[in-house]
Amino acid sequence: MGASSSSLGESKFFRPFMKRRKKVYFDVHRKSNKGMTSLHFACCGGLTDIVTVSLKKGAQVDIRSEEGWTPLMYASLHGHEKVIKILLKHKADVNITESNGVTALMIACINGYDTIVKDLLQHQAQINIKNKDGRTALMWACDGGSEEVVKVLIEHRADVNITDTSGVTALMDACERGFDIIVKDLLQHHAQVDAKDKTDSTAVMYACSKGHVNILEILVEHNADVNISDENGVTALIDAAEKGYDIIIDVLLKHHAQIDIKDKEGSTALMYACYNGHENVVKVLMKHDANVKIADKNGDTALMSASRYGYSVIVDGLLQHGAEIDIKNKDGRTALMLASAEGKENVVKILLEHNADVIITDSHGDTALMRACFGGNEIIVNHLLEHHAQIDKRNVNERTALMVACSKSHTKIVQTLLEHNADVNITEKNGATALMFACSERNSVIVELLLQHNALVDVKDHKGQTALMAACQDGSEDIVRMLLSSKASVNIEDQQGCTSLMFASSCGHTDIVRLLLHHKAAVNNRGNAGETALSLALMKEHYDIERLLREHGAAESSYTCSHFDCAIADDTDFSDSQNMQGLTDAFIQGTKPRHLFPTGERFINKESSEKIVGTMLDAVKKDRNDLSTQIDAPMRRLEEKLDDSMRILEEKQDASMRRLEEKLDDSMRILEEKQDASMRRLEEKQDASMGRMEAQQDTIMRGMKSQLHSQPDVLMRRGEQRLTWNPRKIQINAPATFNFEQATNVAIGGNIQIQGEPDDQGHREGDDDESAKGERTEQNGDEDD
Repeated sequence: MGASSSSLGESKFFRPFMKRRKKVYFDVHRKSNKGMTSLHFACCGGLTDIVTVSLKKGAQVDIRSEEGWTPLMYASLHGHEKVIKILLKHKADVNITESNGVTALMIACINGYDTIVKDLLQHQAQINIKNKDGRTALMWACDGGSEEVVKVLIEHRADVNITDTSGVTALMDACERGFDIIVKDLLQHHAQVDAKDKTDSTAVMYACSKGHVNILEILVEHNADVNISDENGVTALIDAAEKGYDIIIDVLLKHHAQIDIKDKEGSTALMYACYNGHENVVKVLMKHDANVKIADKNGDTALMSASRYGYSVIVDGLLQHGAEIDIKNKDGRTALMLASAEGKENVVKILLEHNADVIITDSHGDTALMRACFGGNEIIVNHLLEHHAQIDKRNVNERTALMVACSKSHTKIVQTLLEHNADVNITEKNGATALMFACSERNSVIVELLLQHNALVDVKDHKGQTALMAACQDGSEDIVRMLLSSKASVNIEDQQGCTSLMFASSCGHTDIVRLLLHHKAAVNNRGNAGETALSLALMKEHYDIERLLREHGAAESSYTCSHFDCAIADDTDFSDSQNMQGLTDAFIQGTKPRHLFPTGERFINKESSEKIVGTMLDAVKKDRNDLSTQIDAPMRRLEEKLDDSMRILEEKQDASMRRLEEKLDDSMRILEEKQDASMRRLEEKQDASMGRMEAQQDTIMRGMKSQLHSQPDVLMRRGEQRLTWNPRKIQINAPATFNFEQATNVAIGGNIQIQGEPDDQGHREGDDDESAKGERTEQNGDEDD
């Protein structure tokens, strides 16, 4: 029911004005920032007096705000019945829609104002009109849960089977919200119980998805089909199992819901319950003999889902009901592998107690032990080892559990495996050992453990690289020290002829270079491309390492780097001009001057001068092309960065302009508000002055009427003031000292004038003092208008 309308004097907005003045002035056509007029505001507040006067003074009854709302809509929103009756009396349009297609009837329905709904329907409100979402007044009423409004709408023949743009009916709305009485009313008026929305969901699914047992029982009493599936193959039973509504499931099963039906992914209600850990639902389903062996499209069973997420109680229950413990999914993994990888200790313990196979491998050759080492759970590793897991078994990449643990830096697991005699020197498919994995991960603790268990330090992988080379590349000085202390060879070469010193020099690890030199690393060894530790340091511009190498005897050998334009030979004859082939110092030095010797010398072998010069020319061309490419790429990146910067600058400028405009609008609004306030204060002062002038004029007029009633042409003098009386004209001649604050006649024209409420003595607020003394003279009738 709507709230009763308040009078003007009861309004909190107008009460301060009524205390200070006897008249309130406002423009019935003026709009606020949101396009609302005084009529809109009066309808919001239920101010019947202002609504009546506004309409009398010409306010448009159906005027819209910026959002398209009419006064009738605002009155319907706030439930002001008296205001609505006034608006309807002035022929307000009941079927106007706002910007989203909502009508006053819909607004009243969702708020449960049944009396207003009746009034609107009596004035021909369209009962089945839809908004932009296709929703009707009945749907709004069902969504709002007003039983009385629903009854009124049904009595006026509202269509109970209309669907919105999503295919949802009023019955589905009521089922989802759990309004059982409304559901009964709709079904009694022939609402279709098995109607589907655009996702093929029914009213039963809407009720089950929210756990409304009472609604479900009403629907099944009206023969609702509980086995309908939606577009994804999900039934009400599957949805309830996923959400954990065990009572709903019990009701569905009692009404013959198919317990093992699958969705499009091949999952059953039992799988969803296990996946989400709903123990009570699992118990109910197994009580009704749900199949525990069914697998989905990925080969996962209910047991695998429960094991992966660690629901030990459910796992135990499934095993007691005959779940297959060692069945594999499409990846070849068992429940034990899934639990081991996820670190679910309790589940692993239960599975092992039920004799789960610890040796089975998945499609990658991994065992449960490898999966546990990968996940880093030491307790599970111990459980598996206690149940005779094969510690040195290899996967398809020929890696062992120890290698997996080293690659993931699980120190405690490495220690556990070593205590169980894991082989530290097994090599994987690419020739790497556990020690190499530990060096690459820069884990000095694991490296120390492996070395203590007799790990071989000079084993080479398929690239010919050793653990020391790996440590030199990754820059771990502590590991390098450990390896050198374990007699690792510093001068072993890989397949490219590179040594540990070359790797450390190229990567810029100065301390490691110093350490290797201290252990007699060969400083002038040359790689297959002729590079040395010195040339690699110069190429990467590691000048600290360059100085260190030179201090240890790095020679100006036949190659300072691997570029042909830096090639030299010790036996070049500078006097033979044929060796130069017309090449100048600037030409040769201009290609890569930082790779040449400080003296700028260039050497060419006499015996193969033509070949070398040709090669040099090709190298120069290649270097120039490379240089061009190197220049083009930074230029493109610079252009891209410039474009990005310009775009960001434009966005910032736009944002700044928007903020400036907003501030300007705020300033203008504040200025307008201040101007309005000033105007109101000026009007108040003007009204006060007018009141005093009227009182003075009344006093003068009473005295003149009593003395000059029978003497129209008498001239009188009072003090300094001279008055001439004429029946048609009053002329007041005053000296300069006389103060006229305002003219006696003020044109109010078109403004609304509303008298104040009387006080306890019967006087109205704003009356002058003389009226309170009983000396008040009635105003002319024209003034009241």
